[in-house]
Amino acid sequence: MSKLGFGAYRISHRSDEHKEALKAALGAGVTLIDTSANYTDGESESLIGEVLKDSEHKPFLVSKVGYIQGPNLKVIKELNDAGKATEDLVEISDDLKHSIHPDFIEDQIHRSLERLCVKNLDIYLLHNPEYYLKTEGSSKEEYYKRIKKAFDKMEDLVDRGLINSYGISSNTFVDPKEDHESTDLDIVVGAARSVRKNHNFKYIQFPMNVLEMGALERQYEGDNLIERAQTFGLKTIINRPLNCFTEQGLLRLATYSVDERY
Repeated sequence: MSKLGFGAYRISHRSDEHKEALKAALGAGVTLIDTSANYTDGESESLIGEVLKDSEHKPFLVSKVGYIQGPNLKVIKELNDAGKATEDLVEISDDLKHSIHPDFIEDQIHRSLERLCVKNLDIYLLHNPEYYLKTEGSSKEEYYKRIKKAFDKMEDLVDRGLINSYGISSNTFVDPKEDHESTDLDIVVGAARSVRKNHNFKYIQFPMNVLEMGALERQYEGDNLIERAQTFGLKTIINRPLNCFTEQGLLRLATYSVDERY
């Protein structure tokens, strides 16, 4: 796996420029592509599928599950009407919901594989499960219970050959462990071990850039998050390398020219 990956947020199969960018990355030696089912309402996965279908490159594919927005609002309604994924649904707004319920995961993996034009995924991540902790009355005990239930489903997907491994992409891995919305790596690994001794929980993803350095705070008995992950044999993937969130809002760490006509 290459040290640098192609981040597929906000790309779409409707854009020839985005297709050329992905082809250029693959040609330059990038062997990791990171996307999600909700990126541009699935159009990110569709672009990757279209490019790889006619390509000799076979990169590691990462996708994620959890967000319910755009077309997925109709999907969750249809599942709920059929009596599926009704539990553990996080209602954020009329236009945004979240779920890591096994029924929703089962639905989403098939849609992702179809869009990506592959039979299995290398890495499948729960996408920001901490959304539950933003709701009134949420508890850490319930949070990790939901993650454990999702891990059990992920192991089932591995057994069926739909994914090779799984993990969590969480913005709150890097937060102080005492914060209510934080995600504790030790507890998460414990959940994976309780599901299966030889589990397939292999990856974590979290923000890191020149300003957001929480992953280097030594809050795990002297270890930082990256060191702790390594003791568990986990691989780490960072996101937000070129922008960050501050008390003043979003800050871009890279600049590029913008055509004034647009």
